[in-house]
This record gives sequence, structure tokens and C-alpha cells, in this order.
Amino acid sequence: MFSEFLDKNLFNLKYISNTYDKHEENFER
Repeated sequence: MFSEFLDKNLFNLKYISNTYDKHEENFER
């Protein structure tokens, strides 16, 4: 159960970091 929680958090962190990078690229002009 705890490992599942960690896996979900890791996935969320990767997803957030990926989307953040994309947004950052969009904001750069």
C-alpha cells in the first residue's frame, strides 16, 4: 500500500515536471 502511494507520487511528480517544462517553453518568447 505504501509502495503504491510512492509510485503514484513519483508519477505525479514526473507528470507535473513535464507539463511545467512545456509551459515554461511556451512562456519563453
